[in-house]
Amino acid sequence: FFRVFIRCARARARAPLLLGDMAGAGKTPEEEAYERKQEYKAYLHKHGVIEALNNATVALFEESPFPENPLAYIARRISPDYVALEEKCRDLEGVVASLKHSHGRK
Repeated sequence: FFRVFIRCARARARAPLLLGDMAGAGKTPEEEAYERKQEYKAYLHKHGVIEALNNATVALFEESPFPENPLAYIARRISPDYVALEEKCRDLEGVVASLKHSHGRK
């Protein structure tokens, strides 16, 4: 009787370890989705995306009157390269217009 009792007690003592190992394997789809969402948030925070978007939307809110194109405004606030490319595009449009004018085209 004591041998059986001791074996059962040992088996019960090991059971939580075995169940603990299996607990991570059987996640529900909701748990997996929540975990993925948390990883995504951490990724965005790590790279400063959340802060940049918050700063851009606050600046947009403080504009008076609101800009015609809010997406372009936010892009300019987030990426200085956007502003440089926009200026270069305007310069090139001017060059094209002057070339057309010098060749007699409209």
